[in-house]
Amino acid sequence: MPLAFCNCSVCTAARRGRGKDIRRRSSVLVNDDLLIDLGPDTIVAAAEAGIDVPQIDYLLQTHAHSDHFDAGHLITRHRDYANQDIRQLRVLASEKTLAAMNLELQREADGINLWDPVDQEAMSLRLQILEHGQSITWGRYHIKGIESLHDTQQDALVYLITEAGKSFFYGADLLHLSARAWAELEGERLDILVLDQTYGAGHNAGGHLDAEQVQGVLRKMRETGIIDERTPAYATHLSHEGNGVHETANSLAVQRGYAIAYDGLCVEV
Repeated sequence: MPLAFCNCSVCTAARRGRGKDIRRRSSVLVNDDLLIDLGPDTIVAAAEAGIDVPQIDYLLQTHAHSDHFDAGHLITRHRDYANQDIRQLRVLASEKTLAAMNLELQREADGINLWDPVDQEAMSLRLQILEHGQSITWGRYHIKGIESLHDTQQDALVYLITEAGKSFFYGADLLHLSARAWAELEGERLDILVLDQTYGAGHNAGGHLDAEQVQGVLRKMRETGIIDERTPAYATHLSHEGNGVHETANSLAVQRGYAIAYDGLCVEV
């Protein structure tokens, strides 16, 4: 936001207001070494925030749509780009998402194959397949994949991440929480969560949550003890469709029991 060539009132106000009203495409860094989604805006946003991207050890990819995965960023890890001292990056996603990422890499650099051990070594990558309901321990992190239903052709995932007794649920690009997804969250106690709010109330065009659905998910999580009233809850991935600029959207969200994330937001749990 603002959308590139849109002259709606929200996009026009965002261009004028700038600051928190300018929203890049969504990704998040956990601690200083685990990135969720290597999107097209991630590297510039990280540089502006003073984040040392080469020190990231883990990449969790929700899916491979162009607003969440930029093959051009990943291909720069290849030794042909004369990088020095590249530490290994562990990449986790569903098998179908990894396959879609591979197609994007091949479009970017003909001959590169994400599944080829030679190319993996040249890019210093290690792949890990994770499907809905499966868990893995990577270093200090315990990671569970949960279906998002946002893109079933890619088996898109959202993630539950636990580290040092703290649990974080990241639910961007979430169509809805299915019965199977709720079953995976049963008994969990979250310390922080982020949900997709692509659309404002009454403006859902499909594929994502809207403001009323976000409120419904949070209500059910509180009723089932997954979170309580004090658990930090944020919405992100806002579009101009039914969402206002930051102050407007956040004011409405606070009334519903959560907050709106913004570019550069840092939260300590």
